[in-house]
Amino acid sequence: MSRLRGRVSCLVLLGALAAAGCGGGGGDTLPREPVTGTVTLNGVPVDHGNIQFRPVGGQGDGTIAGAEIKGGKYSIPREQGPVAGGYRVIISSTEETGAPSGGDMPGQVTSGAKELIPAKYNTSSNLDREIKKGGDNTLNFELKK
Repeated sequence: MSRLRGRVSCLVLLGALAAAGCGGGGGDTLPREPVTGTVTLNGVPVDHGNIQFRPVGGQGDGTIAGAEIKGGKYSIPREQGPVAGGYRVIISSTEETGAPSGGDMPGQVTSGAKELIPAKYNTSSNLDREIKKGGDNTLNFELKK
């Protein structure tokens, strides 16, 4: 795994842990929902990357959820999922280039990595989706360059 993918995966994991809560007690009592789906770029499944769901407009009880994209698919289990509400979706995928550049947030490149997903889906995302309570939360994303 590249160093950048490791960093981005750590950020997603930390976000999921923060959303789930740290400390004893066996988890939170939020009414979380599972989310699954596919991610394609110009009709081709995104080989690897990360997807995050961040609450918009004060919705979602402040829960941030995310998952790794593998072979164009992602899955967030109920225990780590978002609660019902509106979310901004951020999708990122990088590949090593060997040439360093700056930034540590998803969608920004670092130390020899190139972002494969256009900024309109990560650093400048306006991609919003609704998570439904008790409903089918299969969310597919057909991204275009």
